[in-house]
Amino acid sequence: AGGAGGAGAPVAVSQEEGLGAIKRALSSASARAEDIAATLPVERLEREIEELEAAQSEEGFWDDANRAQAAMTALSAAKEELNLVEVPRALLREAGELLELLESDEEAAADAELVAEVAAAAESAERAVSSAETRALLSGDFDRDGATLTISAGAGGTDACDWAAMLLRMYTRWAERRGFAVKQRAVSAGDEAGIKSAEVEISGAYAYGWLRSENGTHRLVRMSPFGAKPKRETSFASVEVMPVSGLEEQFDTMYDDIPKDDLVVTTTTAQGAGGQNVNKVE
Repeated sequence: AGGAGGAGAPVAVSQEEGLGAIKRALSSASARAEDIAATLPVERLEREIEELEAAQSEEGFWDDANRAQAAMTALSAAKEELNLVEVPRALLREAGELLELLESDEEAAADAELVAEVAAAAESAERAVSSAETRALLSGDFDRDGATLTISAGAGGTDACDWAAMLLRMYTRWAERRGFAVKQRAVSAGDEAGIKSAEVEISGAYAYGWLRSENGTHRLVRMSPFGAKPKRETSFASVEVMPVSGLEEQFDTMYDDIPKDDLVVTTTTAQGAGGQNVNKVE
C-alpha cells in the first residue's frame, strides 16, 4: 500500500505543475489579447458593422452595384478586424472555464485526458492570439489589398536568371498554400535557364501586407551548376511589390453614366511647316 501511495504522489505533483503551467500560459495570452484590443477601435468597428448590416436592408441598396460592393467589402474588413479581438477572447474564455473546472474538482484534475483537453484548448487560444498579433501588424493603408510582384534578374548572368526563377516558384507556392489566387501576367525566359523577368498578380486579402517586406534586392551565393567547373557565384535578383487595390473595375465604369451633353469634343488638324501654328482647332 505504501508503495502504491509513493507511486501516486509524483503523478499528482506533475498534474498540479501541468495545471499551473496552463494557468500561467492563459494569463500571459490573455494579457497579450487585451494589448491587441487596446490598439483597435473596437466600439467603432461594432458600430460600423451594425450600420453596414442595417444598410443592406434599405430599399435600393443593391441597385448600385459599385456602392453595394464597396459596402460589402467594408463590412468584411470590419468583421475581420473585430475578430482579432473576439476570436482569441472566446477561445481564452473557453480554456479558462475548463481550467476552473479542473481546479475545483480533484477527481477531474486527476484525469489525464481532461488535463490534456485543457492543455489543447489553451494551446489553441495561444495560437489564435499569436495569429491576431501578426495580423494586427498589417495595418498599412494598402496592406489589405492584393499585390503585383515584378521579379527581375540582376547581375550574375545565367545564375541570376535561375535565381529569379527560383524566387518566382517560391512566391507562387507560398501564395497558393495561403489560398491566394496567382496569375502570371508576363514571363521572359532566360537565354540558357531561368527567367529574365516575370510579373505576377497575387489576389487575396492582405496579400500586399504579407509581401511588402519582400521589396528589394535578393542575393544568392552558391556553387554555380552552369559553368564547366564548379565555381562560387553570387547572383542578384530584384523584387518589386506593388498593391492592387481592386478598384480598377470601378474606375473603368465610374464614367459610363456621364450625359453626352456634358462632354465637349474638339478635333484638330495639322498644317503648315510646323511650330506653334501646327495645331488648329476646327
